[in-house]
Amino acid sequence: MFEDGIKLTIQWYLENRKWMEHVTSGSYQNYYEQMYANR
Repeated sequence: MFEDGIKLTIQWYLENRKWMEHVTSGSYQNYYEQMYANR
Protein backbone atom coordinates (compact mmCIF):
# COMPACT_ATOMS: atom_id res chain seq x y z
CA MET A 1 0.00 0.00 0.00
CA PHE A 2 2.69 2.53 0.99
CA GLU A 3 4.90 1.43 -1.91
CA ASP A 4 2.03 1.91 -4.36
CA GLY A 5 1.39 5.38 -3.01
CA ILE A 6 5.05 6.36 -3.32
CA LYS A 7 5.17 5.09 -6.91
CA LEU A 8 2.03 7.04 -7.80
CA THR A 9 3.38 10.18 -6.14
CA ILE A 10 6.69 9.99 -7.98
CA GLN A 11 4.87 9.31 -11.23
CA TRP A 12 2.69 12.40 -10.68
CA TYR A 13 5.70 14.63 -10.04
CA LEU A 14 7.47 13.30 -13.13
CA GLU A 15 4.39 13.94 -15.24
CA ASN A 16 3.97 17.46 -13.82
CA ARG A 17 7.49 18.84 -14.05
CA LYS A 18 6.27 22.19 -15.37
CA TRP A 19 4.25 22.70 -12.21
CA MET A 20 7.24 21.75 -10.07
CA GLU A 21 9.46 24.19 -11.93
CA HIS A 22 6.89 26.92 -11.40
CA VAL A 23 6.41 26.40 -7.67
CA THR A 24 10.12 26.03 -6.96
CA SER A 25 11.33 28.90 -9.15
CA GLY A 26 10.42 31.62 -6.68
CA SER A 27 7.83 33.29 -8.90
CA TYR A 28 5.11 31.34 -7.12
CA GLN A 29 6.25 32.63 -3.73
CA ASN A 30 6.68 36.17 -5.07
CA TYR A 31 3.10 36.12 -6.34
CA TYR A 32 1.71 35.17 -2.92
CA GLU A 33 3.90 37.69 -1.14
CA GLN A 34 2.55 40.44 -3.41
CA MET A 35 -1.05 39.32 -3.09
CA TYR A 36 -1.14 38.75 0.67
CA ALA A 37 1.64 40.85 2.23
CA ASN A 38 -0.62 43.75 3.20
CA ARG A 39 -3.55 41.82 4.61
